Amino acid sequence: MLTVSESDYPPYYNTYVSMVSDSDIFHLLEDQKSELISFLQRLPEHSWNFRYAEGKWSVKEILGHICDCELIFGYRAVCLARGEAQSLPGFDQNEYVKNGRFDELSNQQLLNLFLQVRDSNLAYFGTFNPFDWENKGTANGASFTAKAFPFIMAGHVAHHIEVIQKFYFKA
Repeated sequence: MLTVSESDYPPYYNTYVSMVSDSDIFHLLEDQKSELISFLQRLPEHSWNFRYAEGKWSVKEILGHICDCELIFGYRAVCLARGEAQSLPGFDQNEYVKNGRFDELSNQQLLNLFLQVRDSNLAYFGTFNPFDWENKGTANGASFTAKAFPFIMAGHVAHHIEVIQKFYFKA
């Protein structure tokens, strides 16, 4: 079973990693697909474009952001697992959301995008051996091991589910 410690990622990501239990991370990533889809499909249609305050993202933009991060975190994991020696760039999440025009996409397009990116990451993760997961590298000026990224991904999704529950969907 893959485990992670605080030395595998920068302190900023502890917010996400701390939301993940010590269970099988790959099982969790798989289960999270249906959890997120089911949760979002319960939202009223009008809620997908709602912003609870000026400058805050809509639910569509949050899901688009999740998809962008899944892709970027997956790429970082692959790069580190393959022994990339160059520092990987950071990204401006607000610019990515603005330029992603996620509010123009249908709810189903965004849900499908999440499933495709998550499935792609899981397929790649299935090719890593135990040594690949231990490889270290730099992204956005900070040190990571490849094994940190599945935990960051799972915690990132859990974090945004909490945000949506708190501010967008009071069931």
